[in-house]
Amino acid sequence: MDFPDIPTLLLLTVCSNALVAVFMGLMHRAKRDAGYFHLLALGAAGMAAGWSLYASRLWEWPPEVSYLLAHLLIASYPALLLVALRRALDLPDSRHWRWGVATALLGLGLCLWWAIGSRYWMTLCATGGNALLFSASLWVLLRHGRPFDLARWTILAAVAACALMLWLRLGSVLIRDFPLAGGDPLLVSLGLIVPLLSGLILAMAFPVSEFVRDAQRLQQQSERDELTGLPNRSQAQRRIGEYLEGRRGPLALAFLDLDGFKRINDSLGHATGDALLTAIAQRLQPLLQPQELLARFGGDEFLVLLPYPPAPAERRARELLSAMTAPFEIDLREVHVAASAGLSAFPLDASSERELLRLADIALYRAKSEGRGSVVRYRPDMGEAANAELEVELALRLALEQSRIALVLQPRLSLDSLRCESAEALVRIHGTDGSLQLPDTFIGVAERCGLMPQLGDRVLRLACEALQQLRQRNPEFNLSINLSPLELRDPSLSARIDAALTTWALPSDSLELELTESALIQDPVLAAERLSELKARGLRIALDDFGVGFSGLSHLLEFPIDVLKIDRSFVSRMLSDATASALVEGLVALARRLGLRVVAEGVEDQDCLARLRALGCEEAQGYIIARPMDAAALSAWLRDAADARPRESSD
Repeated sequence: MDFPDIPTLLLLTVCSNALVAVFMGLMHRAKRDAGYFHLLALGAAGMAAGWSLYASRLWEWPPEVSYLLAHLLIASYPALLLVALRRALDLPDSRHWRWGVATALLGLGLCLWWAIGSRYWMTLCATGGNALLFSASLWVLLRHGRPFDLARWTILAAVAACALMLWLRLGSVLIRDFPLAGGDPLLVSLGLIVPLLSGLILAMAFPVSEFVRDAQRLQQQSERDELTGLPNRSQAQRRIGEYLEGRRGPLALAFLDLDGFKRINDSLGHATGDALLTAIAQRLQPLLQPQELLARFGGDEFLVLLPYPPAPAERRARELLSAMTAPFEIDLREVHVAASAGLSAFPLDASSERELLRLADIALYRAKSEGRGSVVRYRPDMGEAANAELEVELALRLALEQSRIALVLQPRLSLDSLRCESAEALVRIHGTDGSLQLPDTFIGVAERCGLMPQLGDRVLRLACEALQQLRQRNPEFNLSINLSPLELRDPSLSARIDAALTTWALPSDSLELELTESALIQDPVLAAERLSELKARGLRIALDDFGVGFSGLSHLLEFPIDVLKIDRSFVSRMLSDATASALVEGLVALARRLGLRVVAEGVEDQDCLARLRALGCEEAQGYIIARPMDAAALSAWLRDAADARPRESSD
């Protein structure tokens, strides 16, 4: 064989492996997180050094020692390749494998040392050892390499070619007396050409495989939520679209939203909130059926794809919500959380992915309004209500932007002195047509759409401005404002009130904060802390609408209450209903024994007013006294009342 002759092939093999070693080293610097390119670099460098020593025998340089070291260095390549393959396939890093490879190299070295002096046995040991190591790599690829992409098929082909060539050489040694002095030109040439080409192929296939893996990771990250590992919004929407296009049958979407998650974030920190979301995903994921899908849609919202008709889907959603009733252990602390769910169904409710999501969101809003742990399926009337609510939200936003928020003040009459010394501030919205919108139409919307802090701050500033004007004539005049449950949970509430009182130079005891019992029961611990903080600043606290809803006598002990307001539903019936009269009488007596000031709401006639005065009620509020009016009108009303009082007394 004239060309390529053995020395030329050896030179090409040494140079190519040296280049591969340099290239793998550069890849290691660029992709240290891969964790295997340095092994390939060391293996290729060992291969280059081994073939260099192997070539030295052509110039009669210590043949036995160089032959032994050459084959050990050459064998280091498939050994390190075997370890690198396991890492490239993300197999668990096992000490047994590393010790097994090291033992195999040690055993090969001992066999070669034993065979020194016999070229036949040295060739047999070296070829057999390399064949076994390449075959082990081939076995690892075949068992753990699926799914095979183009890069992995290429690596498999290169490793298989090397293993096949080595087994052929081993067979030629065993079958007949191998002419080792000159060597069989064909087998020797193939024995050099195949590893040379395989090394070059592997040098390209491994980086390509890593880049493919990077692309897969990016694809996975783009479709997976980084925090919980669940499918994210984009993957969920894609799955919904595929399902609808395939018309595979009924499908229900369930929006799950955590109740009180903001409170957990505010009180325990965002790290605890993130850990809770992860724990919820870990609890719900094993409960899913193979055909179901749980995705994190964003924030504290989860989306569940349920391929069932509406009724079974609703039952399934309730099962998932019930799984969240048990407490979660986060950082050695028990955290309780509940969720509400809204459902929409295909094809009964909508036929497009976008519309299904919108309707499920509408149903979720209704579920949130019905209380913790509710599951509500979309109904057509909810769409009308949602559209109406959207119109109210837009009107509220526009009113805030255009400063069309106004206050009216309803006087409260002191039944001891028959003087008006305080009033309640009631918020209104001036419509573009000159009408006034009452709080019942927009307060709930403001709380649900996140406008309550902005609205509450505007009411606070308007109330302080009006109170300053009223106190110019009557320095003892007080004003009460209603406080939303959302505002009570706002950690900046005290600071905002302090700033408003300072701006208008008002004493803190001139302002009274009214809140309903629903604001107290949502988070009693936080409510008690916040009210104690406000009370310490000198503000007065009034419990509004007492006697209805969640009324509990324990609230009078647990919270720093100054004023008890008896609900109008009792006051308006006290003259015609003996039960209502007894309740009012009992509430007045109870409040007086507890040292609380009592205010009766909804007083509409003089007989009722006289009855309340006889019972010892301190204040009354209602149309018989005065209707709500703006600050200027109230100031005039107070002046007229003061002017009329001496004439009344002289009469």
